[in-house]
Amino acid sequence: MLFIILLFIILFCIIIYTLHDRLTFRRGRLSRPYDGASTSSITKMGPDQFIELSFGTVHYIYHSGSSALPLNIFVHGYSTPMEMWQYIFPEFVKDDQPCLVYDLYGRGWSDSPDVPMNIDIYVSQLAELLYALNLPYEKYNLFG
Repeated sequence: MLFIILLFIILFCIIIYTLHDRLTFRRGRLSRPYDGASTSSITKMGPDQFIELSFGTVHYIYHSGSSALPLNIFVHGYSTPMEMWQYIFPEFVKDDQPCLVYDLYGRGWSDSPDVPMNIDIYVSQLAELLYALNLPYEKYNLFG
């Protein structure tokens, strides 16, 4: 009997491992639809902005501070939206530091593309976002 239970656990682990990409967060799980009709701010951190990237629309807030300082980029956790920075982000803005906070794909107000959510998509999202915004910074501080 113990052998059968052990075999079942091993098979279950193998199935989970092989299907990992298909079982991770997918369309609509942690993402909220935004129709763009609202004129009020949807976060407490500043004017919400949206940009179209390769895998969908990304929600972000950018504060341009002193160009002599590095850009502070705030990346939230895997299962939380960017609102987790709502108490920290304004403190940097008060000091006139340049800041960028955004929702990862499938989180918050960003689109949830129908692709496996993994580190590769999030790294490409950040790189593409920085390229698309064409910000004048050469140095970055990454928080997350």
